Amino acid sequence: DQMKYNRKEKQEMRVEIDTHTHTLASGHAYNTLNEMAQAAADKGLKGLAITEHAPEMPGTCHLFYFQNLRIVPRKKYGIELLLGTELNIMNTRGEIDLPDSVLERLDIAIASIHMPCFKDERTIDNVTAAYEKVMEHPYVDIIGHPDDGRYEVDYEALVQGAKEYGKILEVNNHSIVPNSFRQNARENDVKMLKFCMKYQVPVVMDSDAHFDTHIAEFDAARGLLEELDFWSRYEKLSLKLVNEMQIMEIKEELQRKVKNKVDKHQKEYLLREQLKVIREELGEDTTFSDADEFEEACSKLDAPEEVKEKLHKE
Repeated sequence: DQMKYNRKEKQEMRVEIDTHTHTLASGHAYNTLNEMAQAAADKGLKGLAITEHAPEMPGTCHLFYFQNLRIVPRKKYGIELLLGTELNIMNTRGEIDLPDSVLERLDIAIASIHMPCFKDERTIDNVTAAYEKVMEHPYVDIIGHPDDGRYEVDYEALVQGAKEYGKILEVNNHSIVPNSFRQNARENDVKMLKFCMKYQVPVVMDSDAHFDTHIAEFDAARGLLEELDFWSRYEKLSLKLVNEMQIMEIKEELQRKVKNKVDKHQKEYLLREQLKVIREELGEDTTFSDADEFEEACSKLDAPEEVKEKLHKE
């Protein structure tokens, strides 16, 4: 629900939550949590995700910081706070730097590759394998800035992996501003987004703000998405997904009705068999069973022989 559309001459977008920001705790950002929350409220956001760098990033906060996030209010200055992390993908095995016991209590988890933390050689095969493995992790929600040309990746494989494991790919505004240190990010985002449209994989647009004035700054990312007409394609995808969900609900309802009917017949059969055993125990006549009655009715039926044969088998 990050995007809501207003029908004018073109589709416009109202941002309600920024899903990737950092505070002083990350070590190379410049505002407190309160200052970031206040800035988000001033810009009219409904929510803000604080996603501090996980412990392997030099200068960031300790494991204890994430363990103690339970004491932080989830609402400040009238907006909802999502307290999470930006994990470091460590190697081709997709290992990350916070344990599941912590991740399961966080509101959001982004997984990214960062220069100081990725230990394996930065080949396209290694980087692609690292992304594919980390997407298998149940507590990872978003793949962060996979557009950095310093870590070449097979974008088709990346998008297919996101579709398979239900992950969201990030369009990071900080990556494609003019002074970004990430290489060829805009060109790489174009490649990724085209595959996202092909395979119907959702993306999230966020700021990666390290300073309060950068919160909800999406001009570069928005411009790229508009250029590729991603909005209208996203809307069509949403309608398709809704239709598919409705079809699935109808199928499930039919399956429930069939199961209930089968269960009823099975129950009746079991009760009859139990009644038969009881009669036998009581010494009552059980020679003429329901099957016998059915056989007799079939024999009297005015129907072709093949129909009678089929009923006999039943």
